[in-house]
Amino acid sequence: MLGGEDTLPITLRLSEPVIKELELLMQQLQLDDMGLLVDRLLRDTLFDEEFDGDED
Repeated sequence: MLGGEDTLPITLRLSEPVIKELELLMQQLQLDDMGLLVDRLLRDTLFDEEFDGDED
């Protein structure tokens, strides 16, 4: 059962290349998330500007 009160913490011993690879993956995921956020903000902004232009 995951997350139960009787579970023990797991300690992983990772080699340096594995740690570096995980760090790169984490950075890439964060960049992907930021890219999606920026893309969505830009689309929302452009969408709002289109409506603002129609009202004038």
